[in-house]
Amino acid sequence: MVRLRDRRLRIGDLADYLGLEKSTMTGLVARASAKGLLAREPNAEDARAVDVVLTDAGHEVARTLEAAMRGALLPLTERLPVTDRRELRVLLERMLR
Repeated sequence: MVRLRDRRLRIGDLADYLGLEKSTMTGLVARASAKGLLAREPNAEDARAVDVVLTDAGHEVARTLEAAMRGALLPLTERLPVTDRRELRVLLERMLR
């Protein structure tokens, strides 16, 4: 869900990013859609394709998860010297792109 915070992705692209089979991703998207967290919308460039997007409820869950992760990691990262924390941040941002 965090990956979809600021972008629209096709199910296949999302599956590739997460290292899942497309059929598995389709099932996950269907379940999240049923819970009102994700929606499927037509792709603007390819009429045959469908994008996955976060709903307002999905955005709220993503924000809550991000805050929880920050809270859980803060005690660990605070132990690191400032230069190591900067390096860790750069590496994590590179990994998540």
